[in-house]
Amino acid sequence: MGGGPTQERSGLTPSLSVVTTAALDPLHDVEITVGDQALVALRRLRRSKALANFDWVEALYKTYLAGIAGIVVVLVLSAAARDDRLGPAAVAEVRADGPAWVGVVVALAVAAGLRSGGRGGPLALEAAEVRHALLAPVDRGRALRAPAVRLLRFSLFLGVVGGAIAGQVAFRRLPGDEMGWVAAGIGVGVLVVVSFAGAAMVASGRRLSHLWVDLAAVAVLGWALSDALRGATTSPMTVVGGIAVWPIDLDALDLLGAVPFLALPVLGVMGLAGVSIEAAERRSGLVGQLRFAVTLQDVRTAVLLRRQLTQEGARRRPWFRVGGLQGRGDARFPTWRRDWQGFARWPLSRLVRLGILGAGAGLCLAGVWAGTSALVVPAGLLMWLAGLDAIEPMAQEIDHPSLLESYPEEPGIVRIRHLAVPLLAMMPVGLVGCAAALVFGEPVLVLQIGLPTVAAAALGGVCGAAVSVVRGAAKPGALEQMSPEAAGSVKLVAAAIPPLLATLGVAPVLVARMIVDRDGPATLGVLAGCAFPLAAGLMAVLYLRMREPARAWWTRQLEISMSGSTLRETARKEAEAIVDARVEARAATKGSRRRGPVPAEPSDTTDADTTDSEPSDTTDADTTADTTADTTGER
Repeated sequence: MGGGPTQERSGLTPSLSVVTTAALDPLHDVEITVGDQALVALRRLRRSKALANFDWVEALYKTYLAGIAGIVVVLVLSAAARDDRLGPAAVAEVRADGPAWVGVVVALAVAAGLRSGGRGGPLALEAAEVRHALLAPVDRGRALRAPAVRLLRFSLFLGVVGGAIAGQVAFRRLPGDEMGWVAAGIGVGVLVVVSFAGAAMVASGRRLSHLWVDLAAVAVLGWALSDALRGATTSPMTVVGGIAVWPIDLDALDLLGAVPFLALPVLGVMGLAGVSIEAAERRSGLVGQLRFAVTLQDVRTAVLLRRQLTQEGARRRPWFRVGGLQGRGDARFPTWRRDWQGFARWPLSRLVRLGILGAGAGLCLAGVWAGTSALVVPAGLLMWLAGLDAIEPMAQEIDHPSLLESYPEEPGIVRIRHLAVPLLAMMPVGLVGCAAALVFGEPVLVLQIGLPTVAAAALGGVCGAAVSVVRGAAKPGALEQMSPEAAGSVKLVAAAIPPLLATLGVAPVLVARMIVDRDGPATLGVLAGCAFPLAAGLMAVLYLRMREPARAWWTRQLEISMSGSTLRETARKEAEAIVDARVEARAATKGSRRRGPVPAEPSDTTDADTTDSEPSDTTDADTTADTTADTTGER
């Protein structure tokens, strides 16, 4: 053995997992593994400290609220829809085309994972983990194995929950056993989340460049879309999509398509040693802030942090030039020009994301028209997410409150003026949804139902996003005076209002389908359903306009109430002090009456010339001493 420690090369970093202790302790001549032991001890100590400060009651309370919300959404809403089951022809169509479209979902997960891995994801390590574990003389792959396993475990949980919900919704429309549909949904959900995590770890471990990652994502997604549009089965995504229809057509060969997707996380874990430390440290700080923003329900901060995670910045050269209006136009329409200038510098990735969100919303609304009412919820959520990007000009005004207060107009009026351009920008998103709905619907029917819904969906998405951005992070206030149960319910309702406004924007499709089912005209149904997005827009405009005056009025009422209570408390204390003083005075008077006057003792000092009837010639000091003695005796 040598006199100093020997090193091994594992991956890209030096490893001291096997060292000799001759240089450290000459009395021993044995080899020990100190790297893994130190790493395990460090994580065990951090885990014990984290558990010591962990509030189990709060965690159980959050789980309780999440469980109630999940039960209400999944069971109550799906049961209230009472959708009819599909006929034999529709079931055959689902069996023929369903696997390909499920494969598109899997391809989206793989593409998103590749893009996340190319930008440092998917592991979100803590700063201490990056600085003490990745920079230590320990194999980096071993140091990242435990966080990767935790990520996969959490992903499996999400896949099981989401797949079970999808299977339960599918059971209400398609023939088969309920447990079979739930199991099929869980299988597909697990494959989707595992594909995302595995693809992200493969891309980050190999440090693939942005160009290659984007090309691979486009190739995977295009391959799956080609199968879906042509009705072919050439990609592994389409093959694995057959698991989704096992309750009506069981084919064990579909498991072959799952092999490459299950191999992705294995390959990703094996190649974690190549993860960039700089990217991991940058991601750890951003993810920590993102979690804090989500805890405070600060949607705007969460959006900005997500853009930093994906390294999404504005274009240096705008897509188009915004010409200034001549004369007084620049002073009359500054908001209009300012908003279009912002949209002109949107990056290509944001435009692609809006197109994907619009296409997803259109496909969901096509499913709503086909009879699956529950798909109106994901359609509204997708439009809300698109609206968070479209409302960027208003959000930037809110990011600079001092600048907003310096304008001659009130903040509410400025915010309302910022709604016009985002509303127009959301129109192409709705048109992309109509184009996607043409895959499943008749062109005439799509134009008759879809085009009027474009404006309604845009209005709902913009209004929901505007309320989310203006609301900002939760601030302490009146909720502190409520009980924990009431405060939690209020926060849950406040967080659900913006997505609800966006869902009301796509409600005309659902209303039109209900009227058509009752032999009514579809046009009348769409017009009747437009009342919901109009109501959502009115509520949003009132909130944006009256938010500051309403909060100022509420603050004044609280101050008046607290000042009144303070005055009442002061008067009560003064009255109590007066009563106590009177009681003490009466007690002192009664005590003095019971004792009576203190008799004076005769003097022992007499003169020969004095008689008994004459007053005593004792001094003042003697009298004082006698009085003190008498008082002490009485006590």
